[in-house]
Amino acid sequence: MDGIEQGVWIVNKTLTEVMDPKFDSPSARIQLLATGLQESKFMDRVQGGGGPAHSFWQEEPNGIKAVLGHPVVGPILKNICQKLGVPSDWNSVYQAVVMNDVLACVVARLILYADSNPLPKVGDSDAAWQCYIRNWRPGKPRPATWQGYYQTAREQINV
Repeated sequence: MDGIEQGVWIVNKTLTEVMDPKFDSPSARIQLLATGLQESKFMDRVQGGGGPAHSFWQEEPNGIKAVLGHPVVGPILKNICQKLGVPSDWNSVYQAVVMNDVLACVVARLILYADSNPLPKVGDSDAAWQCYIRNWRPGKPRPATWQGYYQTAREQINV
């Protein structure tokens, strides 16, 4: 399975089998896939160069802490951790997302859900870029790759 196929499988499994249906939408699927492509191409589960990020979505300790401590999404993550047999403290989640791709996708989806802005409309790659920048705060943004990854993600879910 290549990177995008793997990403599609993880996103589909997470949104249809693990999370409540309210978290699933074409916009959510596109944003998750495009972000995973932008961050790791669904190839690297640990940030290269010694950085702290883990998972295909390159989630950092402070991001995981923020999700766990969030009044709305924290309880959701804790409940899913319990279902997946992962302790719900930040360090356990941080370590688990290296290999637990479903949990990593849950964290990524909850990061998006906690955003006060709605998910971008399908086809609005500029708004999707702003969503990515706002929520992932990449140290070295690469806007030149976003459009292609967004289009690939959109094609994968056929919208």
